[in-house]
Amino acid sequence: MIDYSFLETRKSDLIEIYKKERFVNNSGLEGALMLDYRKPNNVDVYYWTTENMVDHIRERFMEEYKKNIDKKNLVYVILIDHTTIDVKVYQV
Repeated sequence: MIDYSFLETRKSDLIEIYKKERFVNNSGLEGALMLDYRKPNNVDVYYWTTENMVDHIRERFMEEYKKNIDKKNLVYVILIDHTTIDVKVYQV
């Protein structure tokens, strides 16, 4: 089950992780910070570039990306569990 309070209480730290992963570790490649709730009592946090995403995740990401194509300085966070894929977009 997705715990949205984790995202809200740690949003600034997660945005910093996104920026480091995208611009330092992945040479600016577009992607999203993944919050993976599929393990019990644990949230895996990782950056996933668009080219490496599985198809159904990439499709959800691209829906949001196209809605925001004209905006700059956006952070994409994808929350997943066994039944839900939720994409959040934050302007920084």
